[in-house]
Amino acid sequence: WYCFFEGRPLPVDRATFNERIAACRGDLARRFEATLTSLRRILAERFELIRALEAMTSPALAAVVADARAQLAALVPADLLATVPSPYLPELPRYLAALRYRLANVQGKVQRNAEAMEVVKAFAARLERLALQPGLAEDDWQRLRFDIEELRVALFAEPLGTRGRISVQRLERAFHEAEQSVGLV
Repeated sequence: WYCFFEGRPLPVDRATFNERIAACRGDLARRFEATLTSLRRILAERFELIRALEAMTSPALAAVVADARAQLAALVPADLLATVPSPYLPELPRYLAALRYRLANVQGKVQRNAEAMEVVKAFAARLERLALQPGLAEDDWQRLRFDIEELRVALFAEPLGTRGRISVQRLERAFHEAEQSVGLV
């Protein structure tokens, strides 16, 4: 999919399909190797996160653990390759590392963590509302989805650094523009 069809209109007949396969065939090995490399890193991070989550049994951390499990499920679903566009696939290990950092450093910061969680949850709810509206391009929705992940890095794992500039204010503006474009505001 990443090599032959992602970001392009689907072929409408056999001839167009065959042309696409012939035109992109030379890129298949490189794309496959890049995807496989990302998947190895993603699954290794996922394994470490599951181990860390299983070890976190304190009732005081229950909300953090629940949020982390939900984030992990959203980042690494069973249909990962069908739901994550290829440009974001190499970013997933960084998001998972940021989640692991958050879990490793939550002791003594439970209240601050809860406040940051509420900020992220508010954006996630807005994203869900946007998903139900016709008119928002898939690329724009995915960009907002992964901007929320960048915000998580900024809020919970700042030492790991974000890709580009992200803040609550910047994300607020991006959401406002998206909501305006589909008539929600």
